[in-house]
Amino acid sequence: MGRRKKVVPRQRNVRGGGWLEWRNGQWLARYVRNGKKLSKMTGTADKAVAEKMLQELSLENRLSDEKRELERIGRIRQIDAQMEEIDEKKHEIALADVYTAFEGSHNRKSCGAGELKQYKCYVTRFVAWMAEKFPDVRVMRQVSADHVERFADALAKDKTPATFNRHILLLKSVWKVLRKTGRLAENPWEDIQKKDAVSQTRRELTVEELVKVSNKTEGEMRILFALGIYTGQRLGDCAQLQWGNVDLVRGIISLMPSKTKRHAQKRVVIPIHQTLFGLLNETPPTRRKGYVIPEIAAQYQRDAAALSNRISEVFHACDIETTVKEEGK
Repeated sequence: MGRRKKVVPRQRNVRGGGWLEWRNGQWLARYVRNGKKLSKMTGTADKAVAEKMLQELSLENRLSDEKRELERIGRIRQIDAQMEEIDEKKHEIALADVYTAFEGSHNRKSCGAGELKQYKCYVTRFVAWMAEKFPDVRVMRQVSADHVERFADALAKDKTPATFNRHILLLKSVWKVLRKTGRLAENPWEDIQKKDAVSQTRRELTVEELVKVSNKTEGEMRILFALGIYTGQRLGDCAQLQWGNVDLVRGIISLMPSKTKRHAQKRVVIPIHQTLFGLLNETPPTRRKGYVIPEIAAQYQRDAAALSNRISEVFHACDIETTVKEEGK
């Protein structure tokens, strides 16, 4: 029998993660990279040297795998961020649509048409201010605490403390209602502090003051003041009076005041004063359709506060103070 060939079994390198095989008088390093089986001749018969080479190859392999895994994780995070951004944009509320979103929200408290008009007025004023001062801010999510603080500063210079507080309260409520819908991180109105308001009450005007005010106005504003003076109705009812409620033949105005319409459903009948009759009769019969003072009605529906400011300006022009401080307050 011939001499038996020496068989060298393949050697696993536990530390390196590959294995060595004896080939043609030298060690062959075998390892796996990216799922593929690879091999490399070490060029040495020294097992220790071959193992060291295999360790280096295995280390390079592990680092490559780790790099690929980190790149995969980074890509996943990038995709997650992109998907989150897309989802945010789906829920973004444009500033121009804030009131519409608020009015249609099932989260808001139930309120009457008059209060909704006030919400609309205040939101419209803030949106217009933002468009003028910060035109690049187009969505609700971009409105910051700094923006609303600057608006509050401007508002405080132009409004009484009570009116200022009302603005902030309603705008804070709007953002609170839409916070979840618009995916807002926070309510920027939360830190705006109320102003200390002096408690005041309206006083009755004298006949001389009423005459003075009437003489100071003209056109639709004069009719508006006359309606207020001679019917005693609130601003909204006077501004939105329709010819269907006016009977010049019988000399009466019949209407259901908006304040009591939701509860009492009680109609009031008011005799038309001679002075008011003369003003109303100036409108030709062919034009007695729709609102009695259409431009005033449109302004009231668009921005009731702006109409109130116009009225206040008339009183100021006549040097008439319409409120007095309540006793003991």
